[in-house]
Amino acid sequence: METKRIPIKQDLCPRKPDRKILDIGNTIVTIEVTVTSEKPIVSTKLDRCVKAGQSELNRYQKIIQDDVLKLADKIKATKDKMKMQQMAADTTTSVQGACRAVQSAVQVAVKKQLTVEAQGDRNLTESRVVAVVSGAFGVIKVAKDATSLAVTAGADVSAWLSLVKDCAGLAGLVHDACKGEQVLKKDLLNAIGAMTTDKQRQVIEHQRAAKSTSAKVESLFKDLYRKYKPKADAAEAARKKYRNHVTKVRQNVDSLYGKVESLENKLKQAKDLKEGVTIGSKMMIMKREGKELKTKFEKAEQFSNDMAFLLTEAGVKVDDRTIAQKLQALDGLGDLSKSASEIKSAVEDVKKIIENIGQLV
Repeated sequence: METKRIPIKQDLCPRKPDRKILDIGNTIVTIEVTVTSEKPIVSTKLDRCVKAGQSELNRYQKIIQDDVLKLADKIKATKDKMKMQQMAADTTTSVQGACRAVQSAVQVAVKKQLTVEAQGDRNLTESRVVAVVSGAFGVIKVAKDATSLAVTAGADVSAWLSLVKDCAGLAGLVHDACKGEQVLKKDLLNAIGAMTTDKQRQVIEHQRAAKSTSAKVESLFKDLYRKYKPKADAAEAARKKYRNHVTKVRQNVDSLYGKVESLENKLKQAKDLKEGVTIGSKMMIMKREGKELKTKFEKAEQFSNDMAFLLTEAGVKVDDRTIAQKLQALDGLGDLSKSASEIKSAVEDVKKIIENIGQLV
């Protein structure tokens, strides 16, 4: 008796799915084909028998490969975690059934070829064939990242969370600072108003005293400023407080606007995001109101810089109408906290949506 053992090693799924989608484990199996005959078998005939078995194994490999890749596509197309798990379980059952069937199929194919070979070789008439599979296709698992990829359409939700938290923090700072701007602006307007009133009173008193020559006019300006300087000093102190405040807020608005743009760019990567339309509308509010807020704070900052000259001794020569126009322009900026409130509300809405997405992954 002669016994030949020929191992056939095969990867049942050579084209692996994305590991972020599916974990299919080890997919390599070995089928050992054992042929026993009374006398030695001619190697070429044995090779043809093994080739028949290999052909059958290749057929099953294609079936299993196709099932796994179809499953991966289905996983990508759904956002339902329960459905993902069920599909993976169904495919596992199908694939493992194919793996069990392949042993018998290979054995039958080898026997069939051996029968053909025996027609011209009596030594093969009583030959026996046994095929044994070692290694098994394990349970197909949905990868941990699969739900995240499905829910976020392939984007990194942790990056979204980080950015939206930064936006929320800055939006809160800007919102609170805008309330402070109203208080400081009121203080500044009152201080400048008090200074202007005092200046006008001094001018009237000097006009009543006597007509002045040009030389006396210069002396008049100095005397005027000396008399209302306490009010000018108070206005300058209020101006500095206001300028420092609006500059700081404007810087925060710039940072917020930059973060909003970064978040928008990140979210655009998830083109099929279910909540995309809602988030998109909120992002538009943030950008629109953020741009408006930037412009207003730049104007407020410029106003505070322009007023510096008007509160000095040299500024006493400036017509009060110029000061009035500037004050009117500042007051015309309106309530800056309105835009800040809309931004804050929009950011908080987006933050809740992203946090909910984060809980699904």
